[in-house]
Amino acid sequence: MAVLTLIDALKQAMDEELERDPRVFITGEDVGKRGGVFRATQGLYDKYGGTRIVDSPLAELSIVAIGIGAALADLRQFFKYFNKFVLGLWRLGIGPLMSQSPETAGRFMVITHTGRKTGKQRRTPVNYAEVEGEVYCTAGFGSISDWYKNILANPNVEIWIDNGRWAAVAEEVSDHPDRLRLLREVLKGSGFVAPMMGADPYQLSDADLAQATPNYKLIHLRRVEPLTGSGGPGDLVWVWPTAVIVLAGLVVWGWLTPRR
Repeated sequence: MAVLTLIDALKQAMDEELERDPRVFITGEDVGKRGGVFRATQGLYDKYGGTRIVDSPLAELSIVAIGIGAALADLRQFFKYFNKFVLGLWRLGIGPLMSQSPETAGRFMVITHTGRKTGKQRRTPVNYAEVEGEVYCTAGFGSISDWYKNILANPNVEIWIDNGRWAAVAEEVSDHPDRLRLLREVLKGSGFVAPMMGADPYQLSDADLAQATPNYKLIHLRRVEPLTGSGGPGDLVWVWPTAVIVLAGLVVWGWLTPRR
């Protein structure tokens, strides 16, 4: 039987779980590149990247909140619900307002893609950047992202961005010679999320950013033609006047109803 120190045993156990289940991640103060105060996570950042070995803020409550949230629903599940909220804003006609402060809130677009198994249309909000007139985004969860699998199977997509609705063709360019520069711009468009996940585009050097994002898939969305017609952003904008009418009716009804 091998004799291990307590620290080595902990490190080995965490390494085994990280390798076994791609949903597992570690977060805590200085657990990233520094390897933790007692070096219990040393080497894991290099092996798994900054999306799974995450330095937390110096705030214990935030660590507790992350742990509780992850216990209730993994990160992919969290973003699944958050994406529904973002998509709802786009359908209500106010999606572009979310991109007014990309440094903090992020810059969002919606990709309409085709389910590889069902053939049904799916819509996924993602962060993006426009670099030299071209649109780029990333699959931060890597190859396990369903929308990423869908666009590999059928690259013909539709995108909703700040300046309109477009038919586009998606192409993975993770091996692009300028990958880091392009990915850095996309991560800047993710607001606070990229720094929280250990991939700070403003602070990390190219070498550190490459080390933190080995599983990030870089996607180029080549715009083909502008689109119009039904089914685009703002298709639920009618909700606003309806809500105003209903609210006004309730106010009038309350005003006319005699009080006892």
